[in-house]
Amino acid sequence: MNNYNLAELFEKRKDIREVFMEFMSQQFVNFLEKLGEIEREIHCTVNEDSKNGHYTRNFDTFFGKIEGVKIPRTRRTKFHPSFLEPYKRTTFELDEIVLSMYQGGCSTKDIVRTLENLLGQKYSPRWVSKITDDILEEIEKYHNRRFDRWYPVLFIDGTYLKLRRDTVSSEVVYTVMGIDEEGHKEILSFYLFGGSGESALNWKELLYELRERGLQEPVLVIADGLKGIKEAVLEVYPKVDFQSCVVHKVRSSLSKIRKYDESAVTEDMKNIYMQETEEGFLNKYKEFCKKWSVKYPEMIALWEKDLPELMTYLKYPALMRPYIYTTNPLERFHKEVKRRTKVIEVFNDKKALEKVLFLVILEMNGSYKSRKMKHWDYFLAVLRNKRAEKYGRLQEDKNLTQN
Repeated sequence: MNNYNLAELFEKRKDIREVFMEFMSQQFVNFLEKLGEIEREIHCTVNEDSKNGHYTRNFDTFFGKIEGVKIPRTRRTKFHPSFLEPYKRTTFELDEIVLSMYQGGCSTKDIVRTLENLLGQKYSPRWVSKITDDILEEIEKYHNRRFDRWYPVLFIDGTYLKLRRDTVSSEVVYTVMGIDEEGHKEILSFYLFGGSGESALNWKELLYELRERGLQEPVLVIADGLKGIKEAVLEVYPKVDFQSCVVHKVRSSLSKIRKYDESAVTEDMKNIYMQETEEGFLNKYKEFCKKWSVKYPEMIALWEKDLPELMTYLKYPALMRPYIYTTNPLERFHKEVKRRTKVIEVFNDKKALEKVLFLVILEMNGSYKSRKMKHWDYFLAVLRNKRAEKYGRLQEDKNLTQN
């Protein structure tokens, strides 16, 4: 589409509405193309990617149909501008663009600067904050909603993000992921307590709150090796099976040894947790202790204190074990959060951090709904039997009795 000014358009046509709509559609095309270029620059910097030309796309907008909008591409990874969902043929309103940029990790100042450069109009940070503050009401609902489904498996773990509270410090975000009866993962809760380190007491408080809101009768909880975390979980859910994350244990162990021995120690640890039975696990662990206890007693002590909880997954069928011996499903979510927030680096207040987290959670939970765990029907039968053993008769029987 060629560039026009209003004078040229009026010379060609007498229909003022037609003139106005064509002019505005051109400005809108310019806005979208420049926005895409800026976001590609940010994407390439963060992901060490490179530019790879453009492709064109047509849109149905509130200015009518616009054609030939140039959409930037990248070479190594998939890139979509914030205004464009895959295969989408319509555009966002301006406030939706702001929210999408915010979700993608742009700070309030970045959004203000981008809009001013593209539209030639100055927007205040307060205006952007007002748009994003609409999310706060949804966050409140999210934190207070009742759970009306059963989540047999829970993953709990914390991640660190930088937050300014007078001074800048890395602060723990406590996150709970569940797997529901249909085999879908879901981020059930996140919370910031304000402390500088992860605390089992905070986990206990969060789990009590979730239980009061209806998160009842889990069968299995997988967590890291935080001191006191098992006791905190079992106080809230005394009948649950507790699995200490094997991958966390491996990482902690490697921090206690010399670089020279990493390969051999890693292989020996793998030989422990790849066993099919508790007996095999313990036999390999004894060999591990005999080989390394003199050289690395601190590493052996790490395993010794959590040994029963490291073997919990062996109580479950072999098909289930790859999914329940580690907190990796939740860690993958944390990795996505870190990717989105890398550009921001430091959040200026708690609300800003919560807004970005919540937007990422909404997107990820939507994505999780489209993917059911492999072999889930079999897993569900196992988990229902475990639930009946721990809590009494099956929930289906309870419902029949109540009705």
